[in-house]
Amino acid sequence: MIFRDVAEARSRVLSGGHPANAPGWIVSLFGGGSSTAAGVDVSPEVALTYSAVYGAFRILGESVASLPCKVYRRAPDGGRELARRHWAWPLLHDAPNPEMSSPVWRELCMVHLLGWGNAYSRIEWGGDGTALALWPIHPSRVTVLRTDAGRLVYDVKPDPAADPPGGHPSRLRPEDVLHVPALGWTGTVGISPIRLARESVGLGLATEKFGSAFFGSGSMPGGVLTAPGTISDKVAAALRERWESSHQGGDRAHRLAVLGGGAEFKPLTIPPEDAQFLETRRFQVGEIARIFRIPPHMLGDLERATFSNVEHLGLEFVVHSLRPWLVRFEAEWARKLFNTASSAGHYAEFSVDGLLRGDLESRWRAYAIGRQWGWLSADEIRARENMNAIPGGAGAAHLVPLNMAPAAAPPDPVAVPSAPDPALPPAPAAPSADLARSAAELRRACGAMVEAAHARFVRREWRALERLVARGEAIGRVEGFREPAERFYLEAQPLLEAELRQIAAAFGGAYAGAPELEAAEYVAESVRQIRAVLSGPDPFGTLRARVEEWTRTRPAVAARQYFEEVGDE
Repeated sequence: MIFRDVAEARSRVLSGGHPANAPGWIVSLFGGGSSTAAGVDVSPEVALTYSAVYGAFRILGESVASLPCKVYRRAPDGGRELARRHWAWPLLHDAPNPEMSSPVWRELCMVHLLGWGNAYSRIEWGGDGTALALWPIHPSRVTVLRTDAGRLVYDVKPDPAADPPGGHPSRLRPEDVLHVPALGWTGTVGISPIRLARESVGLGLATEKFGSAFFGSGSMPGGVLTAPGTISDKVAAALRERWESSHQGGDRAHRLAVLGGGAEFKPLTIPPEDAQFLETRRFQVGEIARIFRIPPHMLGDLERATFSNVEHLGLEFVVHSLRPWLVRFEAEWARKLFNTASSAGHYAEFSVDGLLRGDLESRWRAYAIGRQWGWLSADEIRARENMNAIPGGAGAAHLVPLNMAPAAAPPDPVAVPSAPDPALPPAPAAPSADLARSAAELRRACGAMVEAAHARFVRREWRALERLVARGEAIGRVEGFREPAERFYLEAQPLLEAELRQIAAAFGGAYAGAPELEAAEYVAESVRQIRAVLSGPDPFGTLRARVEEWTRTRPAVAARQYFEEVGDE
């Protein structure tokens, strides 16, 4: 039994596992221990007593904790929208469990990553495929193993003081654990940055210990007391005790020394500058900054910080220090929390816009450029500055320079029909060829309008089917889904037909189709695909994916004939 435990512990240490899970003498015997050449034992807990390491942990941990974390849903038009009603929103944005807030949980996960190289949180699943809570687990209690079948499992040591009500299972499946690893050898388990850099941390701790002992023993005066002739041990002890009681300790340093009886004091203290004490301390702060890739000025080393480069160093911190950690969290959330059919098209993301904001003048200059060139509206600018929108919707419009036009548009803007509105009367006929453009250009513009009409109809499909799918998932069956879906198409087909009819009226002979036939064929194809999906496995998840695919492909397919024939000319 003893030899088996030794072999298992040795295997964990040599494979880059967690030495904290093995006895200390085994760790020292097989490597991966905490002792350093500076004579200081370094562990994540001990390393936190070093001010530079504590500062690095605080900077990264508090930065991750303070960033807004939001859940989004991909929109049919390629954009995204907030998904406040998704079950993951309260977990990631508000509170992952009843005992802690989301910032506290994210800060704790970051500290686990920096100290132990791994952050573990158990996912408490509900019966309907949604997560109810996320419970962090200390990395020293988790051992990652691979079973005989080749499957990863997580062994968890119990801790009644830290476990949630009911405790954790002793063995967890990968799909039940949010595991964010740091740099490692296998890709499945991270290595503690403190363990890898223990010599640098140990030197910093030893330097602080030396400085504390140096000033605690009294820096001045210090040396040797000599007296003429021979003195007894009793007199020497009394003289030493009297001297130390008067001059030893930081609060008694530099006191006036009174000598008598021919006694003489010979100082032997080495100045800290001669021993490179201050330089060593400063260099070790830079070492810690290098280990955690933090700008030195954020740890208090302002030697190379200037008024002109501090802002740029702050941006580098977001891009090169913070962002790689955020990507690890987001990727693990996407892999474990948003890989179900009910979460298709959803994802969580940290918002770093606030950290990337420049000074007031730089922001206003950027806003002015975006406003003038049409890719920012007044309301969008105000939202970035935490201001309310302009009442009445006046700030939603985008400005476009008068001398600019879309690259795909023909040179004569008068001859380009705008997108038809079903609520308006039919648009007038297109201008004659001698006043407008060539037949090829007309067909290209007509195809763009056909594609836009189908894109609007697909978005209408998306919204209607999304509501029906959510209702079907709530009751857990497909019965009752087909009839309301087909009723929607029966009511929506005339709308598509009306839009195509207006395009045909506006472009005349350039429109190469029949509005009634096109609308009927489109609706018939949608109904056919929906019936096929409902009879297969995972009907609702497959239908969501199918409709999302429609938003990318079907509008272009509907307008392909116009662009293909133009290209042939």
